[in-house]
Amino acid sequence: MKDIYLFEVSPEGWKGTVRAMLAHHPEKFSKDACKKGGKKGGKMCPYAIAYKDKEEGDEAHYKNKKGKPEKKKEFKNESIFPTYREWVAKRT
Repeated sequence: MKDIYLFEVSPEGWKGTVRAMLAHHPEKFSKDACKKGGKKGGKMCPYAIAYKDKEEGDEAHYKNKKGKPEKKKEFKNESIFPTYREWVAKRT
């Protein structure tokens, strides 16, 4: 089986999101996982995830501003935790 190498290039418009993945979740994402063609030690390649998300039609939540990821205006108030009402509605 041939080795597959992924280039560390984010999809267009996703550079800030990839940087945020690496900065905010080092326990989940690693550049070393990209060099090994997938997972390495349980970590995932952020570039592969970004390409997959873009293909599925998702929108990047971060923009690259002077080398640092900055959350886009429309996603500033977004939380990964659901509100209590959303949580109750899903449970009933």
